Amino acid sequence: MARTHAVRLFTGLAATAVVVISALGMAATTHSQAPTIRQGTYQALVSVEGKDNFLAYCAVCHGITGKGGGPAVPALKVPVPDLTTMAKRYGKYDAISVENQILGRDKMPAAHGSVDMPMWGPIFKSQGAEAVALLRTRNLAAYIGTLQAK
Repeated sequence: MARTHAVRLFTGLAATAVVVISALGMAATTHSQAPTIRQGTYQALVSVEGKDNFLAYCAVCHGITGKGGGPAVPALKVPVPDLTTMAKRYGKYDAISVENQILGRDKMPAAHGSVDMPMWGPIFKSQGAEAVALLRTRNLAAYIGTLQAK
């Protein structure tokens, strides 16, 4: 009985080792390829809350904490700014300036190579009422304000 249990245990461990080794090999292969950003269609959220929109649209680059490090970062051309240090870097947090960047009024395209990706305002507006797009943008800028380091 003990021998049967030992054989099963060994067989299970060997199978696990094969899976882990295979996964490591696949990961090494994946990392050798240049990262790319997969483009898709905009999926509008029902919520206009700032945090919900940040997590849906911004966290892919800025990370869920706003410090950078989102999953799309390896494919970007320049580092993603830490959104939690805006007040420190500029002397205060300027929600209007952030709104303008989101709306595409202040062009900051270098990270993506074009002005299309970081400018959510035109995308928000394309989904219907401009008032809802502006509310979404204001709430998003207000939420980014709450991320500021103390």
